[in-house]
Amino acid sequence: MNKLFFLRIKKIFYLIIKPRSWIAFYKFVLPSFEHRTVLKLLQKRHLDLIIDVGSNKGQFTFASKIYFPNVTIISFEALKSEFKKYINLISSFKKIKAYNYALGNIKKITKMNIASSPDSSSLLKMNDLQIKEFGTYETKLYEEIEVRRLDEWLDQIKSFKSILMKIDVQGFELEVLKGSKQVLKYIDYLYIEASSVELYKNQPLIENIKDFLFKEGFFLEGSFNQSYGKNNKLIQGDYLFSKLK
Repeated sequence: MNKLFFLRIKKIFYLIIKPRSWIAFYKFVLPSFEHRTVLKLLQKRHLDLIIDVGSNKGQFTFASKIYFPNVTIISFEALKSEFKKYINLISSFKKIKAYNYALGNIKKITKMNIASSPDSSSLLKMNDLQIKEFGTYETKLYEEIEVRRLDEWLDQIKSFKSILMKIDVQGFELEVLKGSKQVLKYIDYLYIEASSVELYKNQPLIENIKDFLFKEGFFLEGSFNQSYGKNNKLIQGDYLFSKLK
């Protein structure tokens, strides 16, 4: 049985023991409880804004609202099908603004490669390693999407006092960060899914992202949810960065 199957079983277990998450039974979206360790840690940081980049159908937003009921969330999801599910989910919550855009460094209209699992869809082409390790493949379908720069939302963001930016964009992390240079001045924490090997062609790896963020005044605080391949080599993980004070 693959890793995604066991992850879904864990999600269902945590869903049952968290009454605030029971709306999942009729919204058909499971909160991403694999991030609970980070969310519990960040509860001590008194977040008042979460920027959810690559929100998919709302798994991270859902989990965030369980741990931070009063936080404001600004989210971005490129795929229309997943964005529609996201809008359905957030009708049960307050203080969420959702945008049907991808984020990057250049404002443009382009095509996204659709994967067999929608949350693995990417602006980059998929490598064979993705199939080998996760059983996910390209469908040869595309969707025309709009790419915007997060810096366009600077005025909405800069008034908040404690900000987390979560990024889950399948190899496009560095482009998102490059298009957020002004916003990064106001960000306190970044939580990024990043790879140690190329799951997508020409994607930046975690070391590239660390180098970029160090220059922007961030340090790596912790690593979570690390996934290892069949040869016990690190494939990917979730990385928490904090701003140097």
